[in-house]
Amino acid sequence: MNKELGDKFEKRAEEYLISQSYKILDKNWHAGIKGEIDLVCWDEDILIFVEVKGRTGRYFLEDGFNSITPSKIRKIKKSIDQYIYKKNLFDVNYRFDILILGENTEQIEHFKNIEIF
Repeated sequence: MNKELGDKFEKRAEEYLISQSYKILDKNWHAGIKGEIDLVCWDEDILIFVEVKGRTGRYFLEDGFNSITPSKIRKIKKSIDQYIYKKNLFDVNYRFDILILGENTEQIEHFKNIEIF
């Protein structure tokens, strides 16, 4: 997927989260070689780490989930740990969500509180 299309998906994801009353804190937060967090936001008193998966095919939902490999999950965990450490957020409740978006549909699937820890 090219950067322009990836940026389009992330912008749609951001707009969706804002429409759900989430407050965006960071976008594409880099944890050095450990990885990246697509979006970090607040939902009331919970810090949310969001992985955005945009897909162009007909089976975008399945393709989105299949693209989150064990290696990707390890990088996400390390990035979340880095974020919490660097921002000194040790006493904050947090969760991990996945947003899967299709290119040829306005559909957005929001999976909350995905167990990766």
